[in-house]
Amino acid sequence: MPTEFLSDEALIDDRAEAMNDDGADEFLELEAKISQVAAALAQARSERDRAVAALGPLQSTLEKLQRAQQQTERELVGLRKQRNEVKQRVGRLLRTVQKLDAPEA
Repeated sequence: MPTEFLSDEALIDDRAEAMNDDGADEFLELEAKISQVAAALAQARSERDRAVAALGPLQSTLEKLQRAQQQTERELVGLRKQRNEVKQRVGRLLRTVQKLDAPEA
């Protein structure tokens, strides 16, 4: 009977009957490999989900630390400015004291 007159199911059944033991073994091996790949994919997705869940608190902590760093840097700039102002004042005071200690001519 020509294959163009067979239904899809009949054609599949005919091909399945024609399959020998080697073909069945190859099919079972392929099925096992597909199952292994599916299990590995499920495990990878599970691990990704755990990593994403762990990432949330870490990102929050990182943001807090970055804000604290920025605040500390601003404070450092302010303290450096104050230090320079104090140095200048002390320098002026020392010059004034030196002038007062200088012998009058």
